[in-house]
Amino acid sequence: MADVDWLSLFTFAHARFWTMKRPLAPCAILILGVFCTGQASVRASHSNSVLVLMQPALAGPPVDPATYWHPTWILWPPMLDPSQGGRLLSLATGANWVGNTAFFQTTGFGEMKRRGFFEVRKSVLGDVHTDLLLNSKGGASNNALVLALNADSPKVKPYWMDEAWPASSLMVAEAPNWDEVRKIESATTGRVLVVEYPPRADVPWTRFWLRGNRWPSDGGPRRADYNSAYVPNLPNWPVPGLIPATQAVELVVRPERFPWTRADSHSWPGANRFLELGHGAGFLFQFVWMFLVAMIVIWGAVVVSNERTSRLLPHLFGLIVLSPAVVAAAGVLARALGFGEWQVWLFLSFLAALPIQFGLGEWQRRVAPRAHPLAFLCLFGIVVLAACNPVWGLMSPIFGGRVWSVSPVGLAALFGYLVGSVSFLQNCGPGWRWLGRTVCAIVWLLGISGWSWWSAEAGACLFFPFAAWMIGERFFRWWMLLPVSLWPPAVWHLWQTGFVWSPVGLLLDGRDRAGLNLYSYVEFAISGSLQIALPIAGGIALFGYRFFFRQIHNLLELDLRRRALPLAVPVAACFGLLHPIFLYGALTLGVGAASSLLFDAVQTM
Repeated sequence: MADVDWLSLFTFAHARFWTMKRPLAPCAILILGVFCTGQASVRASHSNSVLVLMQPALAGPPVDPATYWHPTWILWPPMLDPSQGGRLLSLATGANWVGNTAFFQTTGFGEMKRRGFFEVRKSVLGDVHTDLLLNSKGGASNNALVLALNADSPKVKPYWMDEAWPASSLMVAEAPNWDEVRKIESATTGRVLVVEYPPRADVPWTRFWLRGNRWPSDGGPRRADYNSAYVPNLPNWPVPGLIPATQAVELVVRPERFPWTRADSHSWPGANRFLELGHGAGFLFQFVWMFLVAMIVIWGAVVVSNERTSRLLPHLFGLIVLSPAVVAAAGVLARALGFGEWQVWLFLSFLAALPIQFGLGEWQRRVAPRAHPLAFLCLFGIVVLAACNPVWGLMSPIFGGRVWSVSPVGLAALFGYLVGSVSFLQNCGPGWRWLGRTVCAIVWLLGISGWSWWSAEAGACLFFPFAAWMIGERFFRWWMLLPVSLWPPAVWHLWQTGFVWSPVGLLLDGRDRAGLNLYSYVEFAISGSLQIALPIAGGIALFGYRFFFRQIHNLLELDLRRRALPLAVPVAACFGLLHPIFLYGALTLGVGAASSLLFDAVQTM
């Protein structure tokens, strides 16, 4: 029922009936007062929170989710088959599943228990009990029935809006229109979360709405109000208003666990515009950039093989080394100035990197002439990556089919910069050596304190700064790759959980949630990153000849500092054996190491 200003209605009735015959006026006013009191008691009869589904065609006029501004969005997991309904199970359990909701309905409650549906839900969401709320006509959808199932019974007991609801239960319903949503709001004083479901197959994000009362804000619990657009996000996803589907139940049940930020159409273009950046342009940029890198690397190999020199190539290789920091900075610029012109900010960032490279090189020649020419470039990269979260740029862990807690490319670039800062400052005196050590210590402290974007990956926070110091100080030996491959925390976790097969991170069985996913290795083997990187290695092998490899060997022997970045590549790859997402980072380090060696080679010819 829609909200009514009962006080105004009462005042109007009082004035109207008082002009009538006096014996009728008190009776009419008494009847109206009893009616209003009864309505108020109905509105205050429940305090449960409610999760409401609404189909996109019923939620409002058709909109383009790539351009339409809306403050709050849900990001859905990928699907192996567009006809499947496994995305609904993400709402129900807090985990992403392979499967069709119709399969679970037809095979029965026992099959759902055998698959571990309820065990996963309890381990992720805790003791959340759901109950079915009927619409005003007494109907309920199959989707709402799936959400209302609990482990204690295969039967779902439905509840009407005007009868007593189970205490502390999360009520679930599907609304055919917004009038129905307003009736649900009027029936409870709790929170109401409306989710647009099912999503379009080609755009894996839909809207959600915060309705009802007791949503957090800067001034305490309040009623949802889109004029201020005070929206939630995840701690490791500082994207205002963006929530993964697995967190929807957690949001409506425990909203205080989420960071809340203010965002409106003037200060924030919307998570849909941000997601469209990676959905449409991310892969294209990656392909074009890697193709250019391959051409530059092959060009460098040909120049070295023919004992020629080039004034342009060292600057291009320096730009490749600096490119992760440049991409991260361009993402922050796009966040502040507009995602619609992200190409402009990316171009300006690379354009600004050229004078920065010249300036850092000139400064280094004056204050630290004995340092490697890339030393200050690595220090600058650390500062930029520490200040600019890769989540905003084209290295974002949110883009693509898989969603990770941290950007593997960004973290690998940070590792490479740490290795370079420690190694390239060797032979410059104790002051400069301690600068590299101090930077590693600061990065390590920021990681374990939770104040940085890389804190989301605890194992890498502990390992990478320490490994960078070991490699840079030339303490690392090849036999140490074995303990790196068998990183004790990862081995202990593997011993407890074993291997699982979870395509694209989707669960086939509840037991697959915690183990080491073998599909991640297949995913890496068929990834575009590897398919682009292989021609680079093949091009070097094809055009390098024996003289080229002899020149590289001489470079490594003449200056031992040059061995640091090439050694960081197998270290990252071995660490990625039990942390598969960092295999992508090893590719990034491989490109950086090859660029650093060719940077030296074309300058010494």
